Amino acid sequence: GVMNGYSGGNVPNEDWLVSKEIDLSGYSDINLTFDSDVRYNGNPLRLFITENFTGDPNATTWTELTNEANWDPTTTAYGFVSSGNVSLASFANKKVRIAFKYVSTSSAANTWEIDNIKVKAKP
Repeated sequence: GVMNGYSGGNVPNEDWLVSKEIDLSGYSDINLTFDSDVRYNGNPLRLFITENFTGDPNATTWTELTNEANWDPTTTAYGFVSSGNVSLASFANKKVRIAFKYVSTSSAANTWEIDNIKVKAKP
């Protein structure tokens, strides 16, 4: 996925990339991994998880997944960077959705790319 708030200039924008439902029933040692690439200056990309997606990201209660791994959402190193393992162990035996939230402003609109999103777990 690609998120960008630049259109002839920096434009205030909010985008959500929300996954399909992921059933974590019967699994342990659960980790999320993904690759990300950021270009230009702007707000950090934020990562969230929920057990009860309402269909509207702004009307859903989210838990933010902060930098529990190697991924640093403020890094502007050009080229894809691996997140490392982001633990989802506290959501074992639940059905969840993962979301990336992008926000640009009239003064800053970076470009984020996300690829190779995977959830790995052991039965």
